[in-house]
Amino acid sequence: MATIKDVAALAGVSTATVSLVLNGRGQEMKVAEATQQRVLTAAKTLGYKPNTSARKLQASKAEKPTIAFYWPMDLRINYLTSILTGLRAEIEKLHFDCELLICTYHNDHLDEEQDLMDSYRYSAAIIGAPSEADMNYLQTLKTRLPIILFNRYLEKYHTVCSQDESPLRNAVNLLTAKGHMRACLFHPDSLYTVSGKRLSMLLHFAEEAGLSIERNSIFSVEDSCDGGVIAARRYLSLDHPPRAILSMSDTIAIGASSIFSRKGLVMPTDVELIAFGIGDPSLSHFANPSLSVIEMPSHEMAENCIDIARQIIQTPDFPLCHRQIPSKLILRESCPE
Repeated sequence: MATIKDVAALAGVSTATVSLVLNGRGQEMKVAEATQQRVLTAAKTLGYKPNTSARKLQASKAEKPTIAFYWPMDLRINYLTSILTGLRAEIEKLHFDCELLICTYHNDHLDEEQDLMDSYRYSAAIIGAPSEADMNYLQTLKTRLPIILFNRYLEKYHTVCSQDESPLRNAVNLLTAKGHMRACLFHPDSLYTVSGKRLSMLLHFAEEAGLSIERNSIFSVEDSCDGGVIAARRYLSLDHPPRAILSMSDTIAIGASSIFSRKGLVMPTDVELIAFGIGDPSLSHFANPSLSVIEMPSHEMAENCIDIARQIIQTPDFPLCHRQIPSKLILRESCPE
């Protein structure tokens, strides 16, 4: 007996699309007419008959497409607030009737997530923060499940990435324009794929602009407020610490600023600091003093991921797309214009 999976395979769509069409919700969910016809033709060709028992169980609940959002279980779990807010906001704005499932995984072990190989488990999957090993796995993965990469790029998948080059260059140029010739650098000790590239880019721009970042002024610490405390203490132990600080994490910067305040250092008079804003933007905004940040557009990137997922589900022939969302240099009290 034919199953819904068989109909989906013959029509070249997801099981969620088949369910929507066969339940008479194709028009409501804006599934293309041609796609609806393919589903109906496939069902007729296979002699598909819905499971009446299952239908009774589902009678009180309309079937919805399911979007899985994958995020690793490590310190970056702290950065989820802005992303989840963006996902939810776009779902509400689009009036997109769907289920959002949060799936955690361990970095370097994305290959253990068997549901990514089952194109019938979800309608689409958004994958955030995969490691280099995970990216290699995704490159070779053969699946019919539509996948959207959050701030990662592979040609074979839909992608939404931040564009950091201009604000990083502008931050370095701002410091040199203020007369800073030397800078200190705080960065997380666990450099992931994107953060490693971002750090290399920053060091290149600093060298290009003549902003010296000496080896003994680079502090690698845990990506946490506690790590920021350690970085600040190391900074204060220098004989002649630079007045400019670049932090690759706003969380580290918040921890560091608390120590500076306790030690009587005033920003921006005694030290000027610019951080890369990855976490909840309100934390940098309401820090004391408020932090100047290169703010990664996590909220907007999440919105774009949902928009792509919706179009994939409603239009199975939706073409592969790659979107870049620019980061912003936001100047506040820690390093004003």
